[in-house]
Amino acid sequence: HSETRPLGTGGALLDCRELCGDWVLVVNGDTLFLCDVASLVARGVERGRDGAIAGVVMSDTSRYGSLDLLDGLLRGFHEKRAGSGAVNGGLILLRKAILAPFPGGQAMSLETDLLPELISQGRQIAVTTSAAPFLDIGTPDTVAQADTFVARHRAEFAGDWTAGP
Repeated sequence: HSETRPLGTGGALLDCRELCGDWVLVVNGDTLFLCDVASLVARGVERGRDGAIAGVVMSDTSRYGSLDLLDGLLRGFHEKRAGSGAVNGGLILLRKAILAPFPGGQAMSLETDLLPELISQGRQIAVTTSAAPFLDIGTPDTVAQADTFVARHRAEFAGDWTAGP
């Protein structure tokens, strides 16, 4: 599925939802994160939950902004500010049915438009947090760090991901 014009992260998700099953796993293409996906899925599909987001615990979230959490649920996003907290690790699991009311073909951000609207509707998006290795490769400086990051964590990347929990 390709865009004829930029739709942003939320608009792109909405435009391809007909290709998805009952659950949609959104993975940012500009992050490297050794996330426990099985844990993310387990938290997201718990009774009454509408999804989950993988958070990365950091001592300084000023580059990214941070997740606003309450009792393990996402309440919103804080703008970039100094201090410790959890940031969006770039993996988000959502129940497809909660996306049905949103029209396709419109540009929108997942973090500033779609997820805040879902939260305002009372949707429960659980948050898993981890201090697992993470690298945002969204800038030229951090792309240059990717080879070193992968080499440093080669054994973890090569792990047996088929064993399951």
